[in-house]
Amino acid sequence: MRLAALDAAHMAGELGAVLHGFAAERFPRRLAHQRALEAELGDLAAPLFDALARLGVAAEAIAHAPPDSAEDTVRIRWGAWADACRDAFVAADAAWLAIAPVLIAQAGAGGPAHSWWRRAIARGKSHA
Repeated sequence: MRLAALDAAHMAGELGAVLHGFAAERFPRRLAHQRALEAELGDLAAPLFDALARLGVAAEAIAHAPPDSAEDTVRIRWGAWADACRDAFVAADAAWLAIAPVLIAQAGAGGPAHSWWRRAIARGKSHA
């Protein structure tokens, strides 16, 4: 089923694990700093977590629709799911753009990947 391709609960769990991993990688022995960074990343990703929750609600509405639902009702539910899906992708883009500078700052001066992110973020700010 199409809904399983974008399992909102699974994606939210994976996102939480990734954010935890970033914090643990940067502060493996300084647990207070690790928790603070994880909380900051979670705050920046909050709109994405919210969008994923809305995606999950929209998917549940489709999955639990009565089999005899009118075609218009089904179309409306799929439309709501598609809108929630789009919103989740928009929120994901915004979250990663907000998270990247924090991770760069925590990593300090780095190699080419860090330089690329710094240039991309600086370019984005100059166009705003």
